[in-house]
Amino acid sequence: VKDKFVMSFSHDLRTPLNGILGSVELLLLGGKGKMSKDEKEHLDVVKYCSNVLKMLVENVLAQGQMSMPA
Repeated sequence: VKDKFVMSFSHDLRTPLNGILGSVELLLLGGKGKMSKDEKEHLDVVKYCSNVLKMLVENVLAQGQMSMPA
């Protein structure tokens, strides 16, 4: 049951985070043309926060895998 939860948790959180990060990267690379300084700063915040969430998810998954009996 725990393995199934960890796999579901991983997929359900990583999939939208990867979509957010991919979209932000495209925008920052100029995918929608020139943007203002404020727009770039807001995208940088979204990118940073998304990366923090991704790291937290990975840490939770790593802890869950470490605590599973062999």
